[in-house]
Amino acid sequence: MRVVRIALALFFLSGLPVFAQTPVLQNEHFELLFPPGAQITDRYENSWETRMTVEHEGIRVRVNWKDDELLFHFPTSQLRARVVSEGNSNTINVNYNAGKIVIKKSPREIGWLLSDQQQLFFQTRGGQVAKVIGPSDYLKLGRQTPWGRISVVSSAGTTDALLNSQGTLEVFDGPELSEHLYLVKGLEIKAGPITLRLPLPSDPFLEGLPADRYFSIQQEVEALPEPAARQTEEKAPDPLRADPATWGSPELRAKFNAPDEDPLSVKKEKRVRHEVDPLRARTAPDSEEILRVKDY
Repeated sequence: MRVVRIALALFFLSGLPVFAQTPVLQNEHFELLFPPGAQITDRYENSWETRMTVEHEGIRVRVNWKDDELLFHFPTSQLRARVVSEGNSNTINVNYNAGKIVIKKSPREIGWLLSDQQQLFFQTRGGQVAKVIGPSDYLKLGRQTPWGRISVVSSAGTTDALLNSQGTLEVFDGPELSEHLYLVKGLEIKAGPITLRLPLPSDPFLEGLPADRYFSIQQEVEALPEPAARQTEEKAPDPLRADPATWGSPELRAKFNAPDEDPLSVKKEKRVRHEVDPLRARTAPDSEEILRVKDY
């Protein structure tokens, strides 16, 4: 039985440049990405769903994508995400094996209930994130949109940043953006060759963060073992060339005697003796024993 481990990790900035990937599929709630080198086969789509098969590093995933429901079939498990709308609010339930993630969206708040019972709450103002409260930290965002400036406050300190003409954030005072734990673009779930993202509300400042700046949940998926090499099927044995130990050996069927011992091969016969009346001995009709008894 395979063991699936769940680990929560936040992807921080690194010294290497990160290039944004274009989602393969996306809608109001989800974005789906595949790693470089992944092969997409058997793609089929119509007005309400898209189906495809993705293969990468020995793992094959079947994808069924709809506007309000996603289903991913892995070799030994499946991941399902479903959206339930109620007026101006909606709830997204993500199930993977025994784990469950619940995301609740309302006009003024977005709540994440993660599979390890960790809860994060994003307070929104004017459709944009203003505050974040979680078990490990807090976050406050102050925007000066006309000048492209943002103030980020958390337990790491206060950072003043500028949204430059390339659409990225530049820090000119305070800690680096990576030191603010909850400054993210959204939530992403990585399982095998798929990355499922649930972005926060559109915001030029959040979009100015590095492409991989997501709160990431890693689901480890193992590929099925390679099937054992099939042994070459042996041909049916030739009875004429069989060894003595095989069923069809002529040597087992034959009973040879020395030339001077039982020349009529009487000893080969299976006889039922009758001591009182030898004529009643049950044996083959042409038995040499019967012929010999008749001559008495």
